[in-house]
Amino acid sequence: MILNRVDAGSHNVVEQVMNVSSGEIEIYDIIASSKMDDADPVVTADDVINALDELDGDITLRINSRGGEVGTALTIYNRLKDYDRGSITAVVDGYAFSSAGWIPMAADNREINTGGIFMLHNPRMFPMVTSLSDLDSIRNQWEAHHSSIVSIFTDAVNKSAEEITNLMEKETFFSAEDAVEEGFFSKVRGKKANLAALNCAPVSTVPRELVQNVTVDATELRERSRKLFA
Repeated sequence: MILNRVDAGSHNVVEQVMNVSSGEIEIYDIIASSKMDDADPVVTADDVINALDELDGDITLRINSRGGEVGTALTIYNRLKDYDRGSITAVVDGYAFSSAGWIPMAADNREINTGGIFMLHNPRMFPMVTSLSDLDSIRNQWEAHHSSIVSIFTDAVNKSAEEITNLMEKETFFSAEDAVEEGFFSKVRGKKANLAALNCAPVSTVPRELVQNVTVDATELRERSRKLFA
């Protein structure tokens, strides 16, 4: 099932961290350039770099994230590509959206759990415009970011730049099965995806048809969101 987003929505990420244990790295939150404080659960490049420095041998990179800041994600992607002490298997445990969708392309093997959802779209930028002369610079910045992401996908997947560009332009969501059929991942794992690990409020951006096979404790998620945003 391949679906493109029709209506924009909002999302709220509550509290998750990136954990390192027994050869696994978990990216279970928004990807950001820095933390507000030590308790901030966002995942930074330093988090991943420090984890890679601690590990030796094969790594499982587990992902359940809506993505985040492009520059930070590019750093994570390239540091994963440079890892040479073993192979990396990326496993999508729930969501792999935006930059969290192309970070797995750095892995030697890519898998997605049953019910997992993969999404790719154009980069989003929020520059300050103080004059008309800024517009050319902003366009150049956006095109550079877009080209960088397209090249990551075309390097990993047997698709042309035009095909990737069209999917990104539409903001396209893939079910686990279609993500494999389209070549973004090599295998659908038997374990059902668990989006509750993301600790997010109910999602309005994801097509309803794609979340019917996903394990979510809606009561728990609403309570967590209520506490955070009360």
